[in-house]
Amino acid sequence: MGKLSTRDRIIEAAYTLFSEKGYHGTSTREIAKAASVSEVTLFRNFGSKELLFEKVLKNKSIIPDLLAATKDVEQYNLNDVLLSLAKRFYYTMVSKKKFIMITFSEINQYSEKIIDIYEKFITQIDELFVKILLKYKDDNTNSDLKTIAMAFRGMIFDLFLTNEIFLRKNIEKTKINNILSSYVKIILNSINK
Repeated sequence: MGKLSTRDRIIEAAYTLFSEKGYHGTSTREIAKAASVSEVTLFRNFGSKELLFEKVLKNKSIIPDLLAATKDVEQYNLNDVLLSLAKRFYYTMVSKKKFIMITFSEINQYSEKIIDIYEKFITQIDELFVKILLKYKDDNTNSDLKTIAMAFRGMIFDLFLTNEIFLRKNIEKTKINNILSSYVKIILNSINK
């Protein structure tokens, strides 16, 4: 594996520090030091801490994993595609639980800029789900795909939030997969109505 670029080193350092200390608890000076760059280099590459945070969300969030899971979806039926996406979404959140937990702990302190970044992030996830649903949409279907996509995201996120964050339960993978499979059936039923 090759050496990371300056930008990638900064993103990696920011992700690690945001996961450990939160957005507000992490200074740009600390990020620069962890990335072995000057603070000037950090700002030259990203312009502001908010823009760096946005790039961290874009690169280290679930979106790259979901995009990878959507390649060549036409060769699979919608049930399999949605189940694959649901699993990828859920287990990626589990792998990034520390970052998500620290994000929740700071939610009341975020500026409007950071809230806007999160809103764009959520919209991207919903649009990705809509894009998949559109590939399989029957011309006779009158379903509101945006609402269905939001419901799909919401069900999976709630499962993660309830089990991993609030209750801190270690539920068997088989049980999680069965729940996700049930969610997919609910979504398929809502599309076919």
